Amino acid sequence: MSFLARLASGVTRGRSNSQNPKQVEESKTSYRRETETERRSREHREVVQNKVNVATIYNKKDYKPVSRTSVKDLTKKNDRTLQQFRAIIDDAPVCSLEKLKQLSWSGVPQETRSVAWKLLFEYIPLNRDKREAALAKKRAEYDKMREYYLRETENDNFSEKERQAFRVIEADVHRTQPDYPLFHVKCIQAMLVRILTIWHLRHPASGYVQGMNDLTAPLLAAFLLDYINIDYDTFNVPSDLEKILSVEKLHELEADMYFCLCKILEGIQDNYTNSQPGTYRSVARIRDLLKRIDKDLLEHLETNEINLMQIVIRWVFCLLIREFPLKLAMRLFDTYISDDEGFTQLHSYISVVLLTKWSPKIKKMQFHEIMLFLQNLPTKEWSEQDINMVIAEAYVYKSMFEFDTKHKPVIISRR
Repeated sequence: MSFLARLASGVTRGRSNSQNPKQVEESKTSYRRETETERRSREHREVVQNKVNVATIYNKKDYKPVSRTSVKDLTKKNDRTLQQFRAIIDDAPVCSLEKLKQLSWSGVPQETRSVAWKLLFEYIPLNRDKREAALAKKRAEYDKMREYYLRETENDNFSEKERQAFRVIEADVHRTQPDYPLFHVKCIQAMLVRILTIWHLRHPASGYVQGMNDLTAPLLAAFLLDYINIDYDTFNVPSDLEKILSVEKLHELEADMYFCLCKILEGIQDNYTNSQPGTYRSVARIRDLLKRIDKDLLEHLETNEINLMQIVIRWVFCLLIREFPLKLAMRLFDTYISDDEGFTQLHSYISVVLLTKWSPKIKKMQFHEIMLFLQNLPTKEWSEQDINMVIAEAYVYKSMFEFDTKHKPVIISRR
């Protein structure tokens, strides 16, 4: 198994096996004296220093999607993974959040994604016996918000500025994931409008900002599976979906989505507040990383008068959801949600990896070609293995730059 394959499946979080017995014994002795922070820092440093050549994960040619795993092998892996998730989510009286994060980082089976995400968002308790009561309480709380919104809407107790925001929300919802039939169902669209409008009214510091609508898409796809079967390739829906989904079920779904959306936006709200400080920090971080990893590419972009803000602002606002088929965006969210440091940091590395994936090709382009290419990345034919590869490369770079400030990796320049 290659280094990246092991890394993508989470194996490389452990230590290298290339030490001799004496080194292993010395390491065990030192390990007992280390703090948890020191241990994590050392393990990440060893991942990088254990004969990892950046060139082996750095695409020197135009990127092509990786070969697919056979259906038989993939089924075995999925069955094994599903058993692991069910053991800690359904069987254990109290779910271990640390174990859940470790498993989820490498991808969550669609059968357990809804409850796994709710646990990771801390929307429901880890204690299995308390989950049903907690859900009922939160859903009742949201019912009051929705009733207030409907009452105020009926009485038209809103300013012209608020009504203008509502029109923007409705227009954006109708543009959300336009390729998938699920997002054209009227009751689904009305629900998304309510969620975003209530969030807008309850968070005046930023209010609704275009791009937030995209963040509802993976939540809808994950949580709706509790009620109907979904084909994650097409997102086709039964013609009588509005009859299958009772009002009560829709209200449950709406409440769950609202509170989990709040959890996402809590960590990135300064991307949307006045002057958008979070967005500027993210773009500056991406530029700094690109300068260290592929200086030639950055220079080519700037020579063509391309400001990174022009390229990555949508990536920052939408957390890359628009750049992948939705099922792959959901896979990316598995890792985002389970990362201890939240969305922002890992997202910067994912963004840089995407830029460098097609570095040789981009360097041959001029301004208009570059803008068109980066606004329509060729990821429609990607599989989960491709997104796993991107996450693995991002993890390597994060290990190099975040956990060892003294170590300065040698980045191989490509011309």
